[in-house]
Amino acid sequence: MRLERSLNVKSNIELLPDLILMDGPLNNAVGEWIDKEYRDAIYVNTLDPEIETDERFGQPHESYKCIRVAGTNGKGSTTRMIAWSLQEEGYDVGLMSNVSTTKTLTDTIKYNDRKIPKAELKNLCREVNSVSHEDIEPYGIRTIAGLEWFRRKGIDVAVLESGVGSRYDATNIVSPEVYSITNIGRDHIESFGGDQESIVEDFALGGSKADKIVTNAEERNVNRIKEASEKNVSVAPRRATFQGMNKDLTYNCLIQDSMVKTSIRSSYQEENLNTSLEALERCSLEVSRKSIDKMLSNFRFEGRAELIEGDSDILLDGAHNLDGISALKKTLSETDRDVTAVFTALEDKPWRSMIEELSSECDELILTEPQGGKRDSHKHRLKERSERYVSDPLKAVRTAEEYAEDDSLIVVTGSLYMIREIRGKLVR
Repeated sequence: MRLERSLNVKSNIELLPDLILMDGPLNNAVGEWIDKEYRDAIYVNTLDPEIETDERFGQPHESYKCIRVAGTNGKGSTTRMIAWSLQEEGYDVGLMSNVSTTKTLTDTIKYNDRKIPKAELKNLCREVNSVSHEDIEPYGIRTIAGLEWFRRKGIDVAVLESGVGSRYDATNIVSPEVYSITNIGRDHIESFGGDQESIVEDFALGGSKADKIVTNAEERNVNRIKEASEKNVSVAPRRATFQGMNKDLTYNCLIQDSMVKTSIRSSYQEENLNTSLEALERCSLEVSRKSIDKMLSNFRFEGRAELIEGDSDILLDGAHNLDGISALKKTLSETDRDVTAVFTALEDKPWRSMIEELSSECDELILTEPQGGKRDSHKHRLKERSERYVSDPLKAVRTAEEYAEDDSLIVVTGSLYMIREIRGKLVR
């Protein structure tokens, strides 16, 4: 389904900071404006309202450097790796991310890892709204408000995570020094015209304002990015490699003949790290190896290979497509612990293939009900695919704990929405 701008939402903008802002150029932040079943299947065909509003508001991002990150897998991790490396070096850093495993809008806008106060976000949204184009979306208002907060904080650099897509994403109003493209999968394919080439073209054209483009995409996609963007594209070299899993499920990382112990518990972060290192290499700000090592030692990302320790350890991993599940499977193959997985996925995901991929690396698999509104109409088919089906996700985790043997690992995966719903009840 391709949804385009059709509704004026300015009358409801006062509600924006109090509600959940979903990923993507459109969202269900304002009342019943858009049903949450569409929140991952959205297409915006112009950025003009955001550009015009940004110009009226004085283009706050012109007062500092910007690095922008887009992709279908790994963009959240890459954004954080870049931002935290710069912060460890002593720069004042603004970080703008998507809502993923949190329900708090203020978590998406941070200055030196401190989130924007709710009152400030409310006031900034009102200021942006007072001069905004009538067709601007709440996502665009939030973006410009965050960019203005960064200006007032006097930051050196902002690191911005794109939402769904890139070309028409609100973060594309900036002209970044470096534009990073992570893995390009088939998420949201209907929103971009129904084929892989359209997705790649969107990400390529999202870098039209960038000085430099870096990527870890597959070679065939790199060639398409070069053709569509008409720019030199730097493919991230393999500077860093992960060296086996430790007993606490973390990895050591070898960078240029020197080893550092990380806090990372997923092998797929190796690609994101190499993309981050290339982006840092290409930007004009100096970052030392010491700062990168500190970032790796302290890296964390809620709901992305996040370990909750207990009688049975629980690994929350937001793998929400086939590429993500395949990467998780690789990580699980490196542990000698028994694995019980709790899984669900939304209807528009390749959930059958995801189940097959995951089950081949698990000792037990429990399926549970999707948390995606009307995108859960396949729940009866999910139930038929497993001997163990527990409709309530939290109860499914508790059931997994009952089945789990000593020293086993429980993995909760397949849907960011599910993790968002239960994470706060698991993390104490």
